[in-house]
Amino acid sequence: MSALSDAPTHLQASGRLIAMKKTLFLLPLVLVACAVALKRPIVPVLYAQTLPATVHAHFTPRPATENVTQYSVVLDGGAPVIAQASTACSATDCSVALSVPTFGSHSVTAASQNFLVSTDPTTVQSSTPTAAVAFVLAASPSAPSGTTVKQN
Repeated sequence: MSALSDAPTHLQASGRLIAMKKTLFLLPLVLVACAVALKRPIVPVLYAQTLPATVHAHFTPRPATENVTQYSVVLDGGAPVIAQASTACSATDCSVALSVPTFGSHSVTAASQNFLVSTDPTTVQSSTPTAAVAFVLAASPSAPSGTTVKQN
């Protein structure tokens, strides 16, 4: 009689074991899927009505102990915009205006620069790696056309 009374308990334990194995199998898959989804960069979309559009790159200035004299900000691998740290930065924020000539995807890199101490004092060294950000410049939607007011 004891073998019959143990049967449901044994089946319940077996069912729990199978459920636990399924959970242990699926949990790593869910964690990997979440990790992959979170690694995707979120690209901000900015809107402009006309071109060229002016956007401002903002970043946190380097500590004073690094003696940064200027920042080099580059849009889409083009010519660098040099911003003097003394004029482009406050204690907590640096802002550099950039002229964006086209709609679409763009990238901005920023490097801090100071003078080499051991060589010619006019030689500038740049930070490596540079800070990078991507964004999309999109056209603002147009106003609706054919708008009228009618009395019913």
